[in-house]
Amino acid sequence: MREKGVSSAIVIAIAVIIAAVAAGVYFLAGGTGGEDGENEEVGPPASTPSPPYEVIATVDCIFDGDTIGVNIDNLIIPRTGVSENTWECVRFAGGIDAPEKPGSPKAPEGEEGWQESMELVENLVPLGTTVYLDLDDNQEQNPSSQGPFRGVFGRLIAVIYVKVDGQWVNVNAELLRWGLEEYPDQNWLRFTYFISEFDANEWLEENYLYILS
Repeated sequence: MREKGVSSAIVIAIAVIIAAVAAGVYFLAGGTGGEDGENEEVGPPASTPSPPYEVIATVDCIFDGDTIGVNIDNLIIPRTGVSENTWECVRFAGGIDAPEKPGSPKAPEGEEGWQESMELVENLVPLGTTVYLDLDDNQEQNPSSQGPFRGVFGRLIAVIYVKVDGQWVNVNAELLRWGLEEYPDQNWLRFTYFISEFDANEWLEENYLYILS
């Protein structure tokens, strides 16, 4: 009888140890056990996936809140009418429109918020910054297009991505989200009636990845 009692005590001790180890593993794994029995995710992902882009360029100048000049450094995917080692004017895609600066034909005296929107872009993509362009494949479908990927004035139409502290950021989306909050009277979606590969409303969704805030 004594040997049987000792064996039972050993079995109980082993069971306690196994239970403690299992609980520790579950705790370290961050499991909380939702109603559906699955673990809940805690916090944002460590990094965002690389967005689609065809062109790598360097910022050469900033004209206003929605137009920049770049030097084309590398074509990841060949594109008709776009060449490496050339300079291009790039207009933000998605139909978004920043306030006009003074001297513009549409607003000779300028529109409220023009300087602030330009400064936002300057802060996101200072001169010399490497940017990644996703060209608007559907621009040529517009009657006013001046060629593949180009708008009415011959400018490339693109989404502009930049890496900020290792995070991919859609500059177009940052400008739009900021503008709607700071200057709601500006018609930021003025040109969404043009045919475009991009839907600017998707950049306003709560879980959109490529923004800072």
